[in-house]
Amino acid sequence: MNEGPVTTASPPFAMQIEQPPDGQRLWGDLPIDEQLCLREAYGHYLDSLPASCDMQLKVERFRLWLAERGIRYP
Repeated sequence: MNEGPVTTASPPFAMQIEQPPDGQRLWGDLPIDEQLCLREAYGHYLDSLPASCDMQLKVERFRLWLAERGIRYP
């Protein structure tokens, strides 16, 4: 379990990256191409779910799906 920032280089060029306490990666920190791949995969998964017009439900479904993959969505 990660407790605190991760150092990605040696000083004096050390960069601190805050990690969520639960070890999940943050959606905004993912490269754009990885976000795109995840959105495409989610679209295929979404085809198996009942349709909904409720935006809050859509966001919550996406958030839960990403959480299963170790990603935290805002």
